Amino acid sequence: MNTPDLWLIDLARGAESRFTFGPQIDLSPVWSPDSARVAFSSKSDTNRLEFQVFERAAAGGANPRPLFKSDDSAHPEDWSPDGRFLVYSTNPPAYNNDLKLLRLSDLRTTALVASRFSEYEGRVSPDGRWLAYTSEETGRPEVYVRPFPEGTSSVVISIGGGSEASWRRDGKELLRGFHQAQVGVIRRIAPVGSRRSVQSFDTGAPASDGSAAE
Repeated sequence: MNTPDLWLIDLARGAESRFTFGPQIDLSPVWSPDSARVAFSSKSDTNRLEFQVFERAAAGGANPRPLFKSDDSAHPEDWSPDGRFLVYSTNPPAYNNDLKLLRLSDLRTTALVASRFSEYEGRVSPDGRWLAYTSEETGRPEVYVRPFPEGTSSVVISIGGGSEASWRRDGKELLRGFHQAQVGVIRRIAPVGSRRSVQSFDTGAPASDGSAAE
């Protein structure tokens, strides 16, 4: 049986190189901020449900090593810009997804966003102060923002459903996907560097043509 592997593509040359090798299943790659390492989820036994988080040097060489042991399936979501934290999601059997935080200095894990609803697709802002994520609290996926790493209050950014948020490099906008075949809508927010609380976000109006504001 063929199992998914990870590949690297040199965008300048168009060259492809294989990064992981079977028979394990490898998914969800996330680059470290310095591009020196890649975190990903992997499981070697296809009869088990639990994925574990591994990392490997982007240049190859040494075999992938497990970052920590999770009792539930774990998938990396994002690396904080300062390289101190890894955001990952867990998927306990018969329960909803939660977002957790791994402090890489001592491999300590803590709950980041956890409720009776599903939370996933956590993305840290470029300045490391905010977390965007998807939650199904309203009964459909919506994009929320909260302070990072210790926020407790969130504000919904999307209207009418949204998921797969990603930050613009300056942190002033979120690109989010829509359901019902509406994709690539920009949601403008206030410059995060000037904001002290999540309640002060100005969500503005979405640019439905998919173009980013300057």
